[in-house]
Amino acid sequence: MCIFVWLKGFSEFFRRYKSILFIAWKDRHELTPIKRLKDEYVFLPDNLILTETPASPVARWTARCIIILSVLVISWSYFGQIDINVISQGKIISHGRNKIIQPLETGQIKNIWVKEEQYVHQGDALVEIDVLGAEE
Repeated sequence: MCIFVWLKGFSEFFRRYKSILFIAWKDRHELTPIKRLKDEYVFLPDNLILTETPASPVARWTARCIIILSVLVISWSYFGQIDINVISQGKIISHGRNKIIQPLETGQIKNIWVKEEQYVHQGDALVEIDVLGAEE
C-alpha cells in the first residue's frame, strides 16, 4: 500500500511539471528581452538597466581562465609524477655485525647488490662504483 501511494504521488509530481514545462516552452519567445541599441540603455529605468545590460566580458573571461587553470592543476596533480631525491649527510647504523668496506678508489655508488642480513661469499660483488663522477 505504501509503495502504491508513493508511486501515485511521484507520477502526479511529474505530470504537473511536465504540463508546466510544455507551457513555458510554448511561451519561450515572449520571454526573450527586446534587442536595444547601446544608447537606449541610458534612458531605461534603473532596474531594467541592471537586468537587461549584458554583463562585462572581463568577468566571464576571468572565470573561464580560473576554471581552465583549476582543471589543468588538478589534472597535472593526478597524472603527474614527482621524483624525490634526497642528498644528506649522516651515519648508517645497522643492528648486526658491522664490516667496514672501503674502496681502493673513491667514487659514487651506482648500485648496491646486497641487502641487509644477506649472506655473501668471498669474491661476490657488493656494490658498483662509478669512478668517473668522483672528485679527485
